[in-house]
Amino acid sequence: KKPLMNAKNKTYANLLDSLDIEGQEKAMFGAYVDVLPLKWNVHFVPQAMFCDLHRNIDKYDFVGNMGKDFHFDLDRMANQFGGQLPEILNSTFGYKDHV
Repeated sequence: KKPLMNAKNKTYANLLDSLDIEGQEKAMFGAYVDVLPLKWNVHFVPQAMFCDLHRNIDKYDFVGNMGKDFHFDLDRMANQFGGQLPEILNSTFGYKDHV
């Protein structure tokens, strides 16, 4: 791997070489998200902020949570709405293997 060089042909130090980050993907991602100003990447703003969930929750047919019960919420939604939704959700998330 070729080292990064500055304008004076001096090598930049690789700060990650001194860190033990193996198996710390979740923590590293969390640290990455924590330092992003919200105006730069609104992808990480909770959906509830965009849809005024606190004001409009009574207008929703389904509210799920992308937490530890995510696959169970997908199963609940698939059963509630039926049709092609169970097949589409399973092809996207593979939730049936987890419920």
